[in-house]
Amino acid sequence: MLSGACQKALHAYEEHRQGLRVEDICLRTETEPSVADMVEWVMDAERHFSSHVCAREFLLENMSLGENFAAQKFAREWTDDASMLAVLNEMLCTASFLMEAKD
Repeated sequence: MLSGACQKALHAYEEHRQGLRVEDICLRTETEPSVADMVEWVMDAERHFSSHVCAREFLLENMSLGENFAAQKFAREWTDDASMLAVLNEMLCTASFLMEAKD
């Protein structure tokens, strides 16, 4: 899900950066971030999300459903990604706000 959005954002950036100077891409104001900042946010969100996906895959691969299976511990480890959700929501809210402000 996020990977597709990241690819689309980077593809749009690649299409439109032709003819732009580095100064244009890095230009920011008090109310608007630079294009470089926004691309960095998208890539940070992708990295953060991917690391949590890998952690979940590792948890599933190493899960043992034998007698010693601790369901509560497993559930706690599985849902211990509140920080990821907070970071992603913050990034999405910021991007949404900036896109609406441009209109």
